[in-house]
Amino acid sequence: NKDIGSATPRPKTHCCGEYPSTQWRWLWVCWANEEEYKMRYLLDYFATKLQQPARKVCKFLTAFARLTGVGKTTVRPFTEAIYGKDKVMFCDEITDYLAHENSEQKGKLFIVVDDIESATKKQSLALKSRVSSGTFKYKQLYRDRVTLPDFCDLIATSNSRTPKFVDSDNRRDELVVCNTSLQNNTPEMNKFWSQFYETLDNPVLMGHWFWYLAHREITLNVRSMDVR
Repeated sequence: NKDIGSATPRPKTHCCGEYPSTQWRWLWVCWANEEEYKMRYLLDYFATKLQQPARKVCKFLTAFARLTGVGKTTVRPFTEAIYGKDKVMFCDEITDYLAHENSEQKGKLFIVVDDIESATKKQSLALKSRVSSGTFKYKQLYRDRVTLPDFCDLIATSNSRTPKFVDSDNRRDELVVCNTSLQNNTPEMNKFWSQFYETLDNPVLMGHWFWYLAHREITLNVRSMDVR
């Protein structure tokens, strides 16, 4: 068994109040809200993306919390540290993702969109087809458009409980209501987040994360519209 952190046991699908690493605590508390099924879903989601990178999950995760500094956008450096910075694209707004010139999206595994609540109804409907499509129209400046395989799944953040328009037959969207107890507003939490970002640059620790997700037994079919 590989460790996530030094002298700590290999994580299971629950935490029981003990955190093998700051990243584990963030995922368990902020994103999973200390619920075992949600943690299992998230770990299987990230494991699926690592073990089967050539297939999209075809789910659109949106992390919601009205407060700032709680760990919503932290998914960006987390995925960059495990999958590689060249496999993650960050967009300040939805127009960056839906832009006509989109050559930067080639070969990406994740597109992280900040403040998705700025999306219009038309843009939200356009996202629906992109989430489930296995190809996209690649356009480079001064070049013709080319159809290429699309490997990226979307993860967004929002300060609004109703971040974007979702029509009645859309079962690809998943709203992650974040726990705000890790908000960076105390000296204790400031120390936690400093350690969190510092250890992201630790190749041994993040290598253990990579090993864990690469060898994790996936028990949930996160691609299924019935698994939510």
